[in-house]
Amino acid sequence: MGPPLCGHAGKLVRAYVPVPWKFSKGLLVINAYRFCMYALIIAGLYKCRRRILSGYGELVFSFFLVNIATVVVFWGCARFAFEIEPLFLPFAGMWLAGRWAVSSEQL
Repeated sequence: MGPPLCGHAGKLVRAYVPVPWKFSKGLLVINAYRFCMYALIIAGLYKCRRRILSGYGELVFSFFLVNIATVVVFWGCARFAFEIEPLFLPFAGMWLAGRWAVSSEQL
């Protein structure tokens, strides 16, 4: 038997990594959308980390920790991971707004 965290890491991968477990065109499109959304969220978090209101940042971080705990308890079910995505969308929007503003100034 491996270390106790190995099983939990598998649950987190199954819930948060956008890879279809059964391949079909529809699932590939949905997972490509989730992958792009996650990339935008990570870019937004990195770029706007100092401009985020502390209360909202703390709220999202606490929801994320609760979400991770829920996914680990309920066997990596992805439907429990989806509920955190709307809270992260403003970060993706901030990154997109910053990129758009820079590109419009260069015109």
